[in-house]
Amino acid sequence: MNIRIGNGYDIHRLVEGRPLILGGVNIPHELGLLGHSDADVLTHAIMDAMLGALSLGDIGHYFPPTDPQWAGADSLVLLEQVHRLIWEKGWQIGNIDSVVVAERPKLKPHIEKMRDRLADVLKLKPDQIGIKATTNEKLGPVGREEGIASHAVVLLVPASKAASQPVENPQLANAQTVEIKAAIVPDIAALDKDDRLVMLVKVQEKAVGQTDISDVICWLKALSIVVPFAMTVDPEDIQIFQWDGDALSPVCSLKTADAIGHYSPEFGSGRVVWHYLCRMVEAWLDDLAYHWKSEVPPASEQIAGIGLLQRLQGGTTQAQMELRGDIVRRD
Repeated sequence: MNIRIGNGYDIHRLVEGRPLILGGVNIPHELGLLGHSDADVLTHAIMDAMLGALSLGDIGHYFPPTDPQWAGADSLVLLEQVHRLIWEKGWQIGNIDSVVVAERPKLKPHIEKMRDRLADVLKLKPDQIGIKATTNEKLGPVGREEGIASHAVVLLVPASKAASQPVENPQLANAQTVEIKAAIVPDIAALDKDDRLVMLVKVQEKAVGQTDISDVICWLKALSIVVPFAMTVDPEDIQIFQWDGDALSPVCSLKTADAIGHYSPEFGSGRVVWHYLCRMVEAWLDDLAYHWKSEVPPASEQIAGIGLLQRLQGGTTQAQMELRGDIVRRD
């Protein structure tokens, strides 16, 4: 099953003169948490777990404490925006498990309300969110009541076709919005001689039968430019698609061994690992661009027939090239 798991952690200092907000709930207490935003450690831990599951960094990258627009921000507003980012990447939350570590106050009476607030923002059923409270047995800074910490684990699953797009929470309708930029890291990026993106490549070390192009579509949609081609590679098949900005259309199908066996005679004789397959695909694409290995690289005729060879010639490839994308654009 295609799943992603992320874990998050946050801790904030307890001080006088600040509200204590956990899971979007204002909890009566003589001390509150210090932070640039409302310092809701539970919500922050959940956000970091969501981002971590997709290797999208942490909340400090999107909502930096040096940015004055986030001073005193409601963390549920930030959570709603991270949720939209996850959905735009093609994923939805399966469930959340979390724990808040605090000596005082007693949190059990507030857990149901916290769960309801979070479920409302994330469009989940309350029973998809686990919240536990524990103490630190008087140990460490949390045990000395100097702060409160939270841990969270989030399970992400591919968004189902029936899943609806996250809608604006009416309670957050007038809240701040932000254009979120995130890193897009295709397995291989092919560029032309002028360093323009020609193709994004997804490599998977196991043959899965039906090609999964969900990640590729997310990459392509996230970019502000139209990248004309995409490719998926597994140990058995290579599929090449054309992208028009809205849809992927299959234009070429090859057997992987026919394309890259030329660069590794041992290909197919044992288990194929991801890094090895990436290197072989890069070698083939570089040969198509520069003819460094052979005068007529494998599948040259097919690649030329779809107009890709002409774009690759004189260009370069780069594995795991970090691209910046407009994942979420809010008006």
